[in-house]
Amino acid sequence: VKADITDFGSYLALSGGTVTGATTFSSTTASTSKTTGAVVVTGGVGIGGTLNVGGDVAAYATSDRLLKTNLKNIEDPISKLSSIGGYEYQWKKSAKKLGEHLQGDSIGVIADEIAQVLPDAVIKRDNGYSAVNYQMLIPLMIEAVKEQQSQIEELKAQIGEA
Repeated sequence: VKADITDFGSYLALSGGTVTGATTFSSTTASTSKTTGAVVVTGGVGIGGTLNVGGDVAAYATSDRLLKTNLKNIEDPISKLSSIGGYEYQWKKSAKKLGEHLQGDSIGVIADEIAQVLPDAVIKRDNGYSAVNYQMLIPLMIEAVKEQQSQIEELKAQIGEA
């Protein structure tokens, strides 16, 4: 450990340093909010590898209207959604080198297809492979369902007129 460590009795404070190697925190302190638990971080956390969590992950994405401008509905959502596929697949053995979770059977999308319709939902990682922000697919699906529902209502009205 290369850092300043302060012992506060019930907890230790680490500042201005680096901990190398595997570090285990053993505590029965439950986490019920962002300020409780066995480990509490007040600041950003950068993770250079895979984050494996054995319990639930509770996370929220900032989405307040007060922070947004130039709002407009997604154009032609059904066409965009129709141009991407949902797939069942097996990870290639070579994928495991990027993370233990990238093995066996899975379901998902293909980043190259997503990039064609929602380029902001795809990034090229430092390792050269593309990754998808699945959360960004949800608004597309919402708008596609709304557009389909509008079409259904229109067709029901036409049938009712006949």
